[in-house]
Amino acid sequence: MNNCPFGVTAFARHGSSATNSYKLAAGGGKQTLNVGSSFPAGLVFASKTGDENTAHATLLEITVGANGHDFYDISVVNAYNLPASIQPFNIAVEAPDGKGCSTPTCTIHNLQTFCKSPNAYHGDYCTNTAGPGSSVTASTKAFKSACPDAYSYSKDDASSTYSCKTGTDYNFIFCPTGQV
Repeated sequence: MNNCPFGVTAFARHGSSATNSYKLAAGGGKQTLNVGSSFPAGLVFASKTGDENTAHATLLEITVGANGHDFYDISVVNAYNLPASIQPFNIAVEAPDGKGCSTPTCTIHNLQTFCKSPNAYHGDYCTNTAGPGSSVTASTKAFKSACPDAYSYSKDDASSTYSCKTGTDYNFIFCPTGQV
């Protein structure tokens, strides 16, 4: 769902499948995806410019049907470009894993002011220069401070993984508050 005040192109893929794209209108445009009971290593992201490069985007990641559970997270390991959240609904049963069956959100209101060295500002997105690494750095601390629910580096599992019982539905929301 796109609550941004501008249209976006949303992208979705799982495993090694092709990336599908969807134009979402400003202020409520949406696309429904039915992935069934298995969606291995899927991700959803969006761009104002139609840029399909995951290294330039806030990633919404999900694995559906892993031993009866779905695991999901928001990742700013590579970059941040749009506010986002993952909202479970029609909840099957809360899972005891991760942070539980709740709604992670990541919103940075003024990207240009936020994105300072050692991170790199590129106009529409901010690169997390140390995020793909496996430890906390000045780069990842800035992202974690702004988005405590999100992965800020590759080993940030304990504070960034969410889980619901398989059978739960999810809204992937861009600009959840309607603001950028």
